[in-house]
Amino acid sequence: MPGLRKITGLLAQVPGWIILGTLCVLGPIFAFVTVEGIRSQRDYSRKVLKEKGEAVIRSLEAGARTGMRGGFRGSFLLQDLMNETALQPDLRYLVVTDGQGQVLAHSDPSRVGSFYGAGIEPAAGLGLEAGGWRLVAEADGTR
Repeated sequence: MPGLRKITGLLAQVPGWIILGTLCVLGPIFAFVTVEGIRSQRDYSRKVLKEKGEAVIRSLEAGARTGMRGGFRGSFLLQDLMNETALQPDLRYLVVTDGQGQVLAHSDPSRVGSFYGAGIEPAAGLGLEAGGWRLVAEADGTR
């Protein structure tokens, strides 16, 4: 393999301090670019999740406003709207609470009346004027 011998001979002629200097300059640059890429991907994922959650909330609010105006032709039940909305394949559950965390409507009707978010303040935890999200550990270990 004459090509490999040329490369090996060329590397033998380059002083070691040049190779080390190149690694010292390029190593931190590579690490910085990698960390920035990971951070921007994480920020983008958070932004997408937040926007998706806000879209679900807005559609639920729109349905609730329509139902309160008599658009559902009969008695309006927020619980029914929550049940139907939670049937979407990419939703785990929906919950509406008051300022103290008492569940007013939930996609699981058995949870209505209980308290949601032990250890958090629902109204202050996510902010009233802005949407938000968080990871929740389920009983089976999924998040």
